[in-house]
Amino acid sequence: MPVYHIQPQDLLFFRDARPMEPQSPGGGHGARWPHPAVFFDAIHAALWRAFPAPGANGFADHSFFLKKGGRRIAVSKQRTWFQSLTTAGPFPVVNQQWLFPGPADALPDGGHLLPITEHQGASNRPEPLRYSLGATSLFTKDTAAPWWSKDAITAYLADGRAPSRGQTFDAEDLFDAEWTTGIGTNPLTDTQDGERIYSAQYLRLREEARLGLWAALPEKNGFDGMDHLFRPQDDLQIMLAGGQQRACRVERQPVTDLTTLLPSSSPLPAGCTRVKWILLSPAVFPAVPIQDHPGGWLPTWIHPKDGSVLLNKVQTDTSPTATGHRKERRKTSDMDLLRCCRLVAACIPKPLVLTGWTEALHVPDMDENGQRYNHRPRGPQETLLAVPPGSVYYFECPEGAAQTLSELLSWHGDKTQGVERIVHRRSSLLGEKGFGLGVCGPWHPYESAFK
Repeated sequence: MPVYHIQPQDLLFFRDARPMEPQSPGGGHGARWPHPAVFFDAIHAALWRAFPAPGANGFADHSFFLKKGGRRIAVSKQRTWFQSLTTAGPFPVVNQQWLFPGPADALPDGGHLLPITEHQGASNRPEPLRYSLGATSLFTKDTAAPWWSKDAITAYLADGRAPSRGQTFDAEDLFDAEWTTGIGTNPLTDTQDGERIYSAQYLRLREEARLGLWAALPEKNGFDGMDHLFRPQDDLQIMLAGGQQRACRVERQPVTDLTTLLPSSSPLPAGCTRVKWILLSPAVFPAVPIQDHPGGWLPTWIHPKDGSVLLNKVQTDTSPTATGHRKERRKTSDMDLLRCCRLVAACIPKPLVLTGWTEALHVPDMDENGQRYNHRPRGPQETLLAVPPGSVYYFECPEGAAQTLSELLSWHGDKTQGVERIVHRRSSLLGEKGFGLGVCGPWHPYESAFK
């Protein structure tokens, strides 16, 4: 899975959901760290620009399906749609050191939050949570540093050890925010629309900082399509990203094992029955009305009433005779153990609002028969509320099930061998865009911190 460092050549603009109107005193708030879908879309657009012809450079032809009358109809069988693209990131990179969102249950003075399993008292906890959280030190409204190094997260997962100052970074260590006056443009002509003048906040990455990203495009004929994009021998290794399509230089890195960059789940002690899951990237859990599941902060693979885990462990059959669905078999014994695992507590900050606007200029106006589409995806995108990175979920498990649950929730799965790709993306939506990556470790009750 190729790893890239992205260096902006200009200011970047990643606006939030607040309206950007001329009369608004705040203008456009675009100086924030981008969510994963931004650079997935940027790479997808770069592939379209680099390989506009069907089957170019050995890419397999993909069919593109649209719904019409409730049925899926193939629009074209002679176009390359790059539907197998997957990404993860971007994460900050400072002086070649990758950074990740700090755990939400960490306190700025070195303490942390733990589930209170005894003497809980009255509370308004939502279902299916059983325990509230208590602080092991004097609680304040201040928050811990938002970005941690890999070593800091690894140590925190293992024993709750507080990171040193050199292992944490504030937003000001990564970028500055600058206000600039802009003019409204017509997206079809790239000229001023003659109507709008606004102020907007832009992100200026510091000189020693980069954006780190993983991307893969597996093709049917056995090669990774990303090997044909942003190659060192190409003169131009530029990607356009974010609002106003600002230019970024892309440099591929010589990394073959992702565990050398991403934090890995902490080994669980023998007889462990408590596991916590920390998100490294946002996750989206939509409501499922047919199952009476509220979604939102509660993962769709958690039962909304009793908190049981609804995931299945799949065993892969690598024998030469295995074909089709016979290659994967669910292990019934592990399924029964996982159903006994319970979500008992959670530490989740305010939701991350995902929204945007698309012109979809790369999508053709007409089909292969010359008929104009009446549903071209242009306009405001659907607004989603995502669980922010750093959120923590606490589980109680029967003996023997904790390790299985940890492997299913960790991005790398069972790391007995070097990991070259993302194994698990536990977001119900947008997993291919890098949502739902997480790591696991043991947790201890609040009461044990004072014994």
